[in-house]
Amino acid sequence: MRSLILLVIATVSAVAIDYTTFETRVLEESPALEKARLESDAAHWRGQIALRYENPSFEGELGRYDPDGQSAKNGWRAALSQPLRIFGLQRELAAYAEAMKEVAERSYEDRRAAFTALLRTRYSAYVYEARMLKLIDEEIELARRLESIAEARLENGAGTRAQLMQAALERIDAETRRIEQRRRIAEHYYALLEAAAFDEKVPLEATFLYPVETLRIDDGPDNPRLQELKARKRLYERKAKSESHPIKSYRLFAEYENEPDQSIARVGIGLDLPLFARNLEERQIARIRAKGAELEAVRLESAQRVALESLLEQSHSLAERYEALRKRLQKERELLALFEEGYRTAQSSLLELIETKNSLIETERALLVTRYRANLYRIRIDYLKGTLK
Repeated sequence: MRSLILLVIATVSAVAIDYTTFETRVLEESPALEKARLESDAAHWRGQIALRYENPSFEGELGRYDPDGQSAKNGWRAALSQPLRIFGLQRELAAYAEAMKEVAERSYEDRRAAFTALLRTRYSAYVYEARMLKLIDEEIELARRLESIAEARLENGAGTRAQLMQAALERIDAETRRIEQRRRIAEHYYALLEAAAFDEKVPLEATFLYPVETLRIDDGPDNPRLQELKARKRLYERKAKSESHPIKSYRLFAEYENEPDQSIARVGIGLDLPLFARNLEERQIARIRAKGAELEAVRLESAQRVALESLLEQSHSLAERYEALRKRLQKERELLALFEEGYRTAQSSLLELIETKNSLIETERALLVTRYRANLYRIRIDYLKGTLK
């Protein structure tokens, strides 16, 4: 386990690739997306099945005629028939096949967008943990400075061994948390690779994907999931239309019969009489499914509109909080420098210095959490807006 953690930590400091390159490779090589592409191709062929005509049929027979008191003679008969669709049905089936293909395409786009959102969410968590490690390293550096000042004061007779030990414990506490933080980085790194089904251990840059900013979006959600539901509604409507014909096809046949004393040629059509099976049930089922898809689209769009408004409002609050924290951090850095100088000259206490250091670290941690949340919100917003391709 220790070797795995060290490997992941090494990837942060090694020559790392940016996330865009990583995501491009994953999307190109993902077995899950390739499976979704194949399902989209299968929908095309299912549409072709709906469009194809039935095969013609051929009948042939030989006959032997044996009139009373006369010599026997041979005869034969040949018949050919071809099922044909009524006028207009082929065009309706073509529209149905096109809708079937559109549903498959929107479904693939939704899977791709959801997969991209998952990757970016996992990557953002990895970046957060990697940045948290850097923050702990900064805390250790500050603790070492504090410990150095306490040691110098002890040597000068102005400090106590208890103060030096207190400063040392601050450093030891941070170093202990750094060990756990390395484990967390490894955990989230492998969680990202697991989600991507990517077994190559590539070094990744630890950079957030989005800045903390206020977003202004006027229109509502428009994503592949919504588009799929709307396309599914059109699919069922076209299915219902194609089922609206009591008679869908007829058989055109031609027959020739050669008997010893005569020849007979016949041409005609055959119809199935719609006395019992009139496609009423199929048409009603398709209409019910079309209405269900429409209602689900309305429900989902309403829910996503509320979610989008909430995310935008929270993103605005995060941007304000982020700016306020940045200003506070600047002041705390100035205050820490003053307390350090004051502690060296015995004008401030070790407790004041530790409290200021901890407050600064807590502000930096709050900045990191704020940026992490802003990235999570932005990923969700991009999914709802349909910009994750």
